[in-house]
Amino acid sequence: RITAWTTIHETMSERKITHVIFDVDGLLLDTEKIYDVVTQQILDPYGKTFDWSIKVKMMGRPPLQSSQVLVDELQLPMTNVEFLDKAKLGFAKTFPTAELMPGLMSQWNKRSLYPRIPAVWEQNADDDSAH
Repeated sequence: RITAWTTIHETMSERKITHVIFDVDGLLLDTEKIYDVVTQQILDPYGKTFDWSIKVKMMGRPPLQSSQVLVDELQLPMTNVEFLDKAKLGFAKTFPTAELMPGLMSQWNKRSLYPRIPAVWEQNADDDSAH
């Protein structure tokens, strides 16, 4: 029986893979807690709390939409664009401290069929489709 996996596996095994592109945000780097910490730091002066009930409403939306949800839900005295401007400053300071996802390197080394493929990792913080 031929399955989609079989077809994909056969196709990939017939080709020499030379490069891999990763979306590092949340896949390779543990950035989720950075988003939470920076958001809470912005909210602290207003006495507001960023909790799961708000976060779940923001998830999966482009930045302009998710930040509007936050501003509306917490009735913040700023626009969603002002919030994003503050967040970008916080992310710029904090993202360099992001750690690899727990167990990433051991899993990569154990399971990768192509462990020595060169890769370029990049995140465009201005991309409206990003978190």
